[in-house]
Amino acid sequence: MQYNKVLAGTMLTVAAMEYVDKLVKNGMPAASTMAENTNDVLFESGKIAMLPLGSWMVAPMKGNVSMEAAL
Repeated sequence: MQYNKVLAGTMLTVAAMEYVDKLVKNGMPAASTMAENTNDVLFESGKIAMLPLGSWMVAPMKGNVSMEAAL
């Protein structure tokens, strides 16, 4: 496979960027919410669905009742 071609104008690239645009518009909290809170607060409150964390964060999150089903 060659990676030396620019594919920015292809229909697949346009469709992918439209998908990302929808995710940002419909799936992300407002910029002010993101700026005012830390990622773990947003995750524990259900405002974001995924967070790149490690096992060291399990103990602090166990105290959150809403997180019990996920842990």
